[in-house]
Amino acid sequence: MFPWAILFWCSAAASVIWAGIVFANIQISEIYHPMSVRGDLLHPLRLAAAFAPLIIAACLLTLRIRYCRLKPRIYSFGVSLLAIFAVLPLLPSVNNNYRQVYWLDDIKHEIPWQYAPHNGSSEPGGKYFLIKVSASNLVPAYETSIRTITIGKALGFNYGEGDAVPDEICSLKPYGQECQWRRGDFVYSARGDNDLFPSDISNFTNSVTDLLNELEASSP
Repeated sequence: MFPWAILFWCSAAASVIWAGIVFANIQISEIYHPMSVRGDLLHPLRLAAAFAPLIIAACLLTLRIRYCRLKPRIYSFGVSLLAIFAVLPLLPSVNNNYRQVYWLDDIKHEIPWQYAPHNGSSEPGGKYFLIKVSASNLVPAYETSIRTITIGKALGFNYGEGDAVPDEICSLKPYGQECQWRRGDFVYSARGDNDLFPSDISNFTNSVTDLLNELEASSP
């Protein structure tokens, strides 16, 4: 008779170790790449897979203690479950079209997760928010393999703090180049390494302004 009990408990031990690695990777991703995690339709399943082996092992251990002997098919079923949950974290990400909501004062913005939105306020009254894009064609950070720049929209200069208008649109900073300009009621910005900025700054600022304005949520 095939030793299903031995196979199950060996599989359970290996699955618990694998689940610990999966859980650690999930925690790291949530810290350093929170938007990619929120944008993954399978994230809840990956999280479930990190705890499933412990639950499955605990259930069979409880049955083993209560009934002394278990039928081989119960162990084989447990092995199948462990195998399924072990494979789940390896599946490719599935885009769920998640959008991060940020507010500038009372203006709502809905930003696709691929832009890596950050530093905004999820409640009305926010002062600014930032996203990451490629400088050449403003492709979202998570859809390009080239280096990115950070662009943003704010209620005032210096990220909504209301500082005086800069003498020039762009200026050199210790971290590279930073540009700030006003269009209507908002101030727009871009910062990054010097070599990433295009030579036609005027056209670049217009494109950035249009992109950020397109993120405003439509009125109901």
